[in-house]
Amino acid sequence: MGSQGFVRFAVQHQSGLAEGTVLNNTVGIYFDMNAPVITNTTWNTLTYGAVSVPEPDMEKPSDLFVFPNPAQNDVTVDLNDGFIGQIEISLFDAEGSEVRHLLRRSSKVVIDRGGLEAGIYLLRATDEVGASSTARVVFEN
Repeated sequence: MGSQGFVRFAVQHQSGLAEGTVLNNTVGIYFDMNAPVITNTTWNTLTYGAVSVPEPDMEKPSDLFVFPNPAQNDVTVDLNDGFIGQIEISLFDAEGSEVRHLLRRSSKVVIDRGGLEAGIYLLRATDEVGASSTARVVFEN
């Protein structure tokens, strides 16, 4: 017949954690007297209701600026003068899959939303000497 079993668990958030706190989780699963099977580490970012993207700090120049953000259609990425030469721009979905990839030399780039679902994406810009910067991009319905 082999071994059979089930798992039941519940999760409660710790109180007092700030919006945007990242929680990492790893579990050891024990079968009889054998060594535990260790799961992959997962991460979750806490949000308490509506998700928003903070406005850029105008006191400190940003490496890149995405607007409009949140957006319903395409977004424009404005890169500062700190980027050198050819710039690689990648957009990743919440699962970490690359959904857009562009190579440009200009300081302004338009990213076509075509076919992308509403949600939070991570944008990464890297220049030819390896300097990079990231930003969140939010697409609304």
